[in-house]
Amino acid sequence: MKSKPPTPTTPPKHITIGWREYADFPDWHVRGIVVKADTGARTGAIDVAEIEELPGDRVRFAIRVTRKTGKISRHIEADISRRSRVRSAFGHARDRLFVHTTIKLGEVVKTVELGLVSRKKMLCRVLLGRKALESHFLIDSGRRYVLGRKPRQAKKLKEADVKREIDLGGITVDATTGREVSDRLKPLSKDGAVKKVKKELKQ
Repeated sequence: MKSKPPTPTTPPKHITIGWREYADFPDWHVRGIVVKADTGARTGAIDVAEIEELPGDRVRFAIRVTRKTGKISRHIEADISRRSRVRSAFGHARDRLFVHTTIKLGEVVKTVELGLVSRKKMLCRVLLGRKALESHFLIDSGRRYVLGRKPRQAKKLKEADVKREIDLGGITVDATTGREVSDRLKPLSKDGAVKKVKKELKQ
């Protein structure tokens, strides 16, 4: 009896990403956080603070979204998926808690497991290891932000703000104190305000 040929299967669609990208975590309402694709690591990790174990195998933690200020985005509570002893790239072994969450990277939305760890000295807030990357992504190690950069906030003032500043002599004034709103918080003389207006208009 002849054996049946194997049923053809369609390979999963892979998308190419750079070694650094922006990703969203919809379950936690966190958007535009920097992630690093690291095929040398098996598991993933996210930069958190204030880790507190709760009854019922749950954990509370705070997510740090930016390296420059260490600003905490929000506090999260989640189920602990497992506990494991992990050795860092520096050879230090530490116990680590892991949680599951959903990541959106480009058009791919999938569940990943992330270890809760302090990465405040690292360049990227999130590390994605092989388990998170498999079946969906190809890594171009020579490129960053293949999926696009995070839109920057507009630096130009709104038209209404510009008119208000010109009307006030080119300065923004605190209505209570009458002082200029700046890093110096120093009031300007009339001549100084006029010079500042001319300087702003030339730019």
